[in-house]
Amino acid sequence: MSASTRCVECAAGRYALANASKESHDGACIACPEGTRSASKGAVGNASCTACDDGHVPSDDRASC
Repeated sequence: MSASTRCVECAAGRYALANASKESHDGACIACPEGTRSASKGAVGNASCTACDDGHVPSDDRASC
């Protein structure tokens, strides 16, 4: 890994872009889309975000429904 690239482990409910680099996103983690959640830490891409069951809404941190 070069000095210009930094890995970030995102918290549950958030994910990093697969091609994110320090220059392009400053290691930012993105919240799962509305109505979804992810219990996975360190997720890359929003495929780890799954829909909440009918009648349930995600928690504020989107780690659970």
